[in-house]
Amino acid sequence: MVLQQNIIDFRKRYGLQIRHSPGFVDSEQVEYRLGHINEEVAELARAIKAEDLVEVADALTDICYVSIGTALTLGINFQACWDEVHRSNMAKQRAKPDGSDSKRGSGLDVVKPPGWESPNIERAMWVPISETQPILLRAHDIIDNRTEERERQYGSITENCEHAAQIAGIMQNKDFTKSDVLAVLAALKLARHRRSYKQDSLLDACAYLGAMDNLFQEEGDDRGN
Repeated sequence: MVLQQNIIDFRKRYGLQIRHSPGFVDSEQVEYRLGHINEEVAELARAIKAEDLVEVADALTDICYVSIGTALTLGINFQACWDEVHRSNMAKQRAKPDGSDSKRGSGLDVVKPPGWESPNIERAMWVPISETQPILLRAHDIIDNRTEERERQYGSITENCEHAAQIAGIMQNKDFTKSDVLAVLAALKLARHRRSYKQDSLLDACAYLGAMDNLFQEEGDDRGN
């Protein structure tokens, strides 16, 4: 879900907490989040009363933004919960026109048919947040968003590839380029994928290919052709 990733990026940018597992935080944070949500709901009510569609749109968007942020504050995987609720809702059926089968008494409602199963929120909320991010977004996070952190620990990926190319060149008595190293690393991950599906293998392959593209964009094609 792009929306959840947007809020993750927002919270990382401003140093706001993202729990790694579901749980309550201190009461000050909880009260702040609850007050913020209530504030946005009140703004929505005022906008509807004033028939101001621009403010309605703004309030609805803010409610979603703050709600997802609250879920992340509490370590709840909002996307996984959303997916589970959506799956469950798609198994419902439209209410009768007179609303006789709706607990809200409305023909506009959607109701639970016999045998309907409620969403398993307890399971969904515990899904690790990283597991529900699209693989390309996760690869982008590895390549670009964590660059400074990784360089502090391991050095620049470009410099490391350059040194690896020099070492491989000495061992094989031939010239290797930095992009050659990245291509081999990506190929290794795809070879592992051939044996069995592991998302980490595909994630790493995407990250190495993305790093290769960054190399070409920043330094040009180093293959000499």
